[in-house]
Amino acid sequence: MSIRNVMHPPKLGKKEGILIAAVLVLIIASAFILSPQNVDKPEVEYPPEVDEGEPPTTISHTILAEMFISRYCENCTYSEEALHNLDADEDKLIAVVHLVDEINGARGRYEEAKNGTFFPDVEFDGGYRSLLGNATYRDYRNKTMECMTRPVIWVDLNTTITTSSTGYKAVIKGSLAGGSTEGVLRVYLVEKESKEYMAYGGKPIHNLVVDYLYEKNIVLKTTERTEIEVPINYVESVDNLAVVAAFYVPNGHSVQAVMTDFP
Repeated sequence: MSIRNVMHPPKLGKKEGILIAAVLVLIIASAFILSPQNVDKPEVEYPPEVDEGEPPTTISHTILAEMFISRYCENCTYSEEALHNLDADEDKLIAVVHLVDEINGARGRYEEAKNGTFFPDVEFDGGYRSLLGNATYRDYRNKTMECMTRPVIWVDLNTTITTSSTGYKAVIKGSLAGGSTEGVLRVYLVEKESKEYMAYGGKPIHNLVVDYLYEKNIVLKTTERTEIEVPINYVESVDNLAVVAAFYVPNGHSVQAVMTDFP
């Protein structure tokens, strides 16, 4: 067979070529939209260890996420699970979960921080960012990144839990990299997985606040380390308990938080 006898596809006119090209673009775009899009965890640099005495470079602080929920809210169950999964993935994120009006000391904080009557209501960094209603892992992650990268004063905050004559006590130490500031120190006692109060559908609530251990104004300085001792009377199943401490600056936003397990 000679080359001349090989059949070639017919040449397309200009209009036919444009039409085929448009169809191909539409097919490719549709395939992209319908295929699942993975959201990669952002590459971030976390704060240095407090002993290094240097401010963080990218992530400015560990945030506090307070979730206000109702046991009768179905959406709260899914949102609580999404926030818990984010907490597990981001080891620098602290998630604190409140049950409305039913936990010792929680009502005052609820009335102060909560927005209206929507459930769930998540307050990031004491209200620097808020997210109302049903939300996904990605929604919470975006709010978390907004808070983690905002400029804040660097607070050296750490907590240890030791035994005392009456059970346990939390020792919270805090100082600044420079200058001094007055703010509110809040210390929460949480159940890692709730035993008595359950979310809608009977699922446990993670990091459920069972008591407010401390809430007072304190002064943090560069020249000396402030030390607060807080007694802990609730000592049942300590392997399921943790202490969360958070420091709030005068505008009401928290600038550092730390979570500590019992020994």
